[in-house]
Amino acid sequence: MDTKSKGSLGERLAVKLLISKGFEIIDQNVRLGKLSELDIIATKDKVLHIIEVKTVYKCGKLGDNLDFPIYNITPRKVKHLKLGAQLYVQKQKYIDIDITIDAIACIVDNCCKKSWIKFFPNILEGLD
Repeated sequence: MDTKSKGSLGERLAVKLLISKGFEIIDQNVRLGKLSELDIIATKDKVLHIIEVKTVYKCGKLGDNLDFPIYNITPRKVKHLKLGAQLYVQKQKYIDIDITIDAIACIVDNCCKKSWIKFFPNILEGLD
């Protein structure tokens, strides 16, 4: 399975999770120039959510650490997410809307044919 297919599976799982939590999916895989791609754009409770999905594949016992894909969001990626969010809001002409950047970590176990998924709201809180 190539990288694009792996990411696509994680994003499909993320969309299912978001819908089950009451989110409305607005857009997916939005490219905004060379530096920014937004995985999922959704709304809930009048808030625009820009959602980064990180997927890792493994085989065997997972243990309790469901957080580790989130650590693949680097400071450089955070900068690109912020820029992408600004560009998307300008392009769509959103006015007076609250925006948050969230993340979803997905772990897929190829051996057991299982997956684990966790939602991380407002990943920029406390960074500025």
